Amino acid sequence: MTVAEPQQDRLATEESARGIRPGQDHCIFECGRQVFAIDLGAVREVLSGKLATPVPQAPPALVGVVDLHGDVLSVVQLCLLLDMPARPYTPANPILVLCSNETKIGVVVDRVRRVRPIDSASITPATHDLYRGWSSATTPPAAVLHVDALVTHALRTVAAGLHNPTTSRSARMDTTGSIASS
Repeated sequence: MTVAEPQQDRLATEESARGIRPGQDHCIFECGRQVFAIDLGAVREVLSGKLATPVPQAPPALVGVVDLHGDVLSVVQLCLLLDMPARPYTPANPILVLCSNETKIGVVVDRVRRVRPIDSASITPATHDLYRGWSSATTPPAAVLHVDALVTHALRTVAAGLHNPTTSRSARMDTTGSIASS
């Protein structure tokens, strides 16, 4: 065993703990003026030209729902989840269908750029739960999102808004991201 091997093991352990593999493919996209990246393994598909059906009395982050192969998919505004200024939604906006722990949710973005590998060495760790870090491997640098934390945050944000006691109609979001009226 050489001196370099323990350091390589330590780096590999840190990368594994952050859920990043060397050269892992990421979907690079834009929202507002910011460039983002998300693990391609979490992106099930990209929808375009789909008009989301609004949900009455829904919180601002919930754009609406779309039919995804016979299932109801909740669609949220990424910018609002990340405390960025609201952006107008149109059917021209791409919707990234993300999956985390068997839960799917649609995320509205402005533009999907490309798929590219991002080496874990190019990612500077972040302190915010929704971000894995910043990648200098893209131009401009991209904020690498943590898909599990993002999907959980989206579900909680929408569920909290739907359970608002000031609404006249009660609705709930189940753990699959589907909306049910009650």
